[in-house]
Amino acid sequence: MLPNSHHRKVEGTKKGTTLGPIAIGVTMFTDKSLKALRPRTNTYRVFEKSVDKGFCVQVTPAGGIYFYMQYQSPVTGRRRFLPLGRYPTVTLAKARDKSRAARSTLASGKDPRITENSLKNRQPGTVEALCTAYTDDMRMKGKRSAGEVLKLLKKNVLPYIGDFQASKVEPFHIREILFEIINRGAPVASNRVRSYLHAAFTYGIHHDNDPKRMNSRVVFRIDRNPVADVPKDASVEGVGDRELSWQEIKALWEVTDEALGRPYKLALQLLLATCGQRPNEVISAPLSEFDLKARVWSIPPARTKNKRWHLLPLTDMAIDLIDQVHALHGRKGLQLFPKWGDPGKPGHMSRNGLSRSVQRLCTDTDFAKFVPRDLRRTVKTRMGELGIAKDVRDRLQNHAAMDVSAKHYDRYDYMAEKRAAAEQWCDFLEVTISGGNVVPIRKGGEV
Repeated sequence: MLPNSHHRKVEGTKKGTTLGPIAIGVTMFTDKSLKALRPRTNTYRVFEKSVDKGFCVQVTPAGGIYFYMQYQSPVTGRRRFLPLGRYPTVTLAKARDKSRAARSTLASGKDPRITENSLKNRQPGTVEALCTAYTDDMRMKGKRSAGEVLKLLKKNVLPYIGDFQASKVEPFHIREILFEIINRGAPVASNRVRSYLHAAFTYGIHHDNDPKRMNSRVVFRIDRNPVADVPKDASVEGVGDRELSWQEIKALWEVTDEALGRPYKLALQLLLATCGQRPNEVISAPLSEFDLKARVWSIPPARTKNKRWHLLPLTDMAIDLIDQVHALHGRKGLQLFPKWGDPGKPGHMSRNGLSRSVQRLCTDTDFAKFVPRDLRRTVKTRMGELGIAKDVRDRLQNHAAMDVSAKHYDRYDYMAEKRAAAEQWCDFLEVTISGGNVVPIRKGGEV
């Protein structure tokens, strides 16, 4: 027992509840009495019974001693504890001074904890800090593109204005950066950088006003988004509408390994044979997701766009292609499509590598320009020509259903319907690539 002390109260003492910190009273702290404090099984607090109202220390089971001031917030009306520092790094005298200063703030009707963490006491954030914080937030939300976005910003933005305070950036800075990108012949990349910068500055505005980030030591102080006044070049890209015809699907299937590269060719073929899954979901798939015996590919929420499990039936064509991929690297490694050249290394095939391979094919041959994700639209469209219902096509491609019933109540997996549609699709795909002269018929006999 501490000298000159008595028990005040014990928090959370109802049967079956977890005990809160035990609160003990002491007349006046001294260095001697603080050093005499001993850790217990549970955290406990010791309060002074002096003129410094609410001044206390908290002792943890590990032996740490921390100064606090207990007070009632004039903003919320709730009891709060203001941290004042750890003893002996913060001395008793210094902690007492902090407590008295906080009491003065409280007397003026302000919450001392909010004042301490107010924007004026935080460091102004640079553009580099903004880009890092924005992509970190993307990563926390499960956005797979976070790494590529940061890489693009590091290459095109940070060398020019990375050390600028985010609040000091003007539209002409953005305009000059985008001009440099356009001038080197990359107008699409210019639009991408503009889009990411606009999102980053919007994030910075929200960051400063987010109550969850009151403890952040960085503030961006952005009054308005400097990217908003810089127009996008709408002439270089629009909503994707490219789809491959049946003849183009056959031609793509038959291109040589030299024209595409064997792994990339198999990746494109598997995109088609798995009913147009998202390219990144295919090339980044770990082997553990495939159950070839049950003929099912299970994609977990962490790798899907809508954050839901996606169970995809595998056809004979898809399984044959998976076996061909395995044959390339002798079933080594953890990925279906490991990094080029060394399947033993961690990581998977690069999405940029697949895109460049397709771009090279279109440049070197007379193949009309397309990108890997166009195969998703192609399958969706060609399946419609086969008379496969749209709701089944949506489920095969894991498009999120937006109605309340589908989102919250429908737990049926539709595996039978999806398997029948996948088999129908791959059967017709097999006939097409083998040169068969078959015309797809819509339901009701309409061609």
